Amino acid sequence: MNSANEILIAVIDNFSQANYINIIMADIILYTIADVIIVYSVLKIAAILFDKVTKAIRVCYFLLAFTVMMMPLFFVLEFNAYKFTILSAGISGLHYLIIIYTIFSMRKNVHNVFQRL
Repeated sequence: MNSANEILIAVIDNFSQANYINIIMADIILYTIADVIIVYSVLKIAAILFDKVTKAIRVCYFLLAFTVMMMPLFFVLEFNAYKFTILSAGISGLHYLIIIYTIFSMRKNVHNVFQRL
């Protein structure tokens, strides 16, 4: 029990606002990478379900590639926490818009998919 208390005290003593900001920034980067994987998976599933890559899915792949190319900005540019959060919100917002666009562009074909099931 004493070792657990010592570890907790060591963490509390070494924890600062700068450490907290760095942890949050690392967390944001990991969530953004997870968003890319989720959006890519949704696009692959849409292409498989509809037996072809339509123009709408190609547009979504292009937008996804654009957001992936924006991700190195996390590491290259000097950001304060506010600007870092705005950039990550913009990238994640584009990911959600890609998913919404995919769903709405494929809504006419959904009936055919359910008939095949």
